[in-house]
Amino acid sequence: MKPLAIILTLHSLTCLGQDFLTDNLKTSRWIVGEEITAENIKQQKRITLSKLKTPNDSLLEDVTIWTFTNDSIHIKHYDRKSKHTKNEFDRAYGYRLDNGLLKIKIDGNSYVAFTPAIISTGSFILLTRKKRKNKT
Repeated sequence: MKPLAIILTLHSLTCLGQDFLTDNLKTSRWIVGEEITAENIKQQKRITLSKLKTPNDSLLEDVTIWTFTNDSIHIKHYDRKSKHTKNEFDRAYGYRLDNGLLKIKIDGNSYVAFTPAIISTGSFILLTRKKRKNKT
């Protein structure tokens, strides 16, 4: 009986974590200290998102701002000197949370997959690149 209780508890915690992640993504804006573009996101092994808690003009460094909606991510680069943002992508691009993975659609049918992990009290999210398995 104990193994079943442990499995059910782990499943409940996983679902709760997934819901917390989804809610957190959509209700906050996130920043990354490095410039993320459509070209270099494919090479990223890890991306650390920090919750943006101040207005843009209070930022002390150039950052990339990620804003999640129900079905897309808007990624803009903020330049602290000019106090302006510019779109890093010509369009917002799709994403979905699927089996514990954040899948970001880059173009056509191509996507990159990251495993998200909430760090601290939800102020940080670490995205670790999911390695693709080679089909033989």
